[in-house]
Amino acid sequence: MIPVLAEHRRVLQKQTQCTVIQTWLFLFQVVWILSLCRSMTSRFSVIPCLSIPRLNSTTDQAPSNWGTSNHSASVVDPQAHDHVFLQLIGPSDKRLPILEGRYNLVWMRTPKNISSGNSSYEGVTCSFCPVDWTQQKQAPNTVPRYHDVYSGKLCDKSEHAEITFDFKDLVKMARRYDALPSTKVNNMRQAGFIFHESRSGSTLAANMLTVAYPSMHRVYSEPGVLYQAMRTQNKELVKDVLYMLGRTSNLEETRVFYKLRSVAVRHIEAMPDDMPWIFMYRNPEDVVASHFNPTETGSTVCLQERNNPHKLLVEIAKTFGKEIDEVSDETFCATRLASLCLAAIRHYERTGKGHFVNYDSLPDSMWETVAPEYFGVSLSKEAINNMKNISGVYAKGGKERNQREWDDEQVDEKSEQLTKKQRKAAHEVLQPYFEQMEQFAAKENK
Repeated sequence: MIPVLAEHRRVLQKQTQCTVIQTWLFLFQVVWILSLCRSMTSRFSVIPCLSIPRLNSTTDQAPSNWGTSNHSASVVDPQAHDHVFLQLIGPSDKRLPILEGRYNLVWMRTPKNISSGNSSYEGVTCSFCPVDWTQQKQAPNTVPRYHDVYSGKLCDKSEHAEITFDFKDLVKMARRYDALPSTKVNNMRQAGFIFHESRSGSTLAANMLTVAYPSMHRVYSEPGVLYQAMRTQNKELVKDVLYMLGRTSNLEETRVFYKLRSVAVRHIEAMPDDMPWIFMYRNPEDVVASHFNPTETGSTVCLQERNNPHKLLVEIAKTFGKEIDEVSDETFCATRLASLCLAAIRHYERTGKGHFVNYDSLPDSMWETVAPEYFGVSLSKEAINNMKNISGVYAKGGKERNQREWDDEQVDEKSEQLTKKQRKAAHEVLQPYFEQMEQFAAKENK
């Protein structure tokens, strides 16, 4: 009996030892998994280790030049993060072509209550679709706006054009993807921004930048998504939109430029202070004459805000003792143009950055100063010849007018058609701002 009890005791001891060993092994595995999760969840949100990236450290912020080919995020364990992140994005995931830079941002919806300034934002949705840049790079005058570039069979028939994503989450994923060693995306350098008075050669300038180095340059002309972000005055949203627009799967593309719509300059304060920008302006009589050109059909652009004038128009009208809703159409037009100039002047005076380019200096100023000095683009002889060739073609030819040539004599003809009221408004309202911008430009050219 005693030998049996002893043997039973030995069996129990061995089982206990095995249980203890198994327990320690289990605890070791738990600790190892928790340790791994802790390192991963410092960059992941919602579900630990199994969700989208979260940027909450200084290394995940956009770099100071917010758009170079250098990745902005650092990874402690690249292979581990690469493996886990890519496992979350399968080959059939509709976000994959976006993350890979093959689809471009084309549409965005912003909530009305979005905060301005440097605060975060929520509730912004967006859509992407494939964009063929071939025609824009070869003949930019035939597709003068970004909408002309992406509207067509590729985008209209794309399933992504009808699928919306949460923009903030998608940006987080894109930044995470771009930081992976296996990324297929190049972050282009944000090389230049073109603001303008309207009818002042901005489209011609954008076209010249496009053809200078077609394979290396991407030019967004009046991208609606960027203007929409600027209107919110939310700098974080603007920065994220620029980040997404600056991504490409074409590794030859290294620089991206933006030509904004004229009224975008009123929201220039929402843009990064260190952006390289120019403001294009024109002789007051010439620009007013261009807006009242009797040969053009449709509504006069500078009168579109007649029923809902911007606050800057109200401010300027009061400087010459008028209420904006009481002035003539000619004065209203000149005041609207002056408001755009004033916005650029104030931003220039606040930041000390930016450059003013007179329409009369085109096209030579584009290859003499704007591209090489203001936007940091070194131009070859071939690039300059490309710019000279496109400068002889009407900038907004469109598909039906792509053979129309640019004629400087048209400017003189328009000026001769000015009425006394138009000429008076140009001199009394717009001339002071023109002279101030001329002083800025002369100071820079000394």
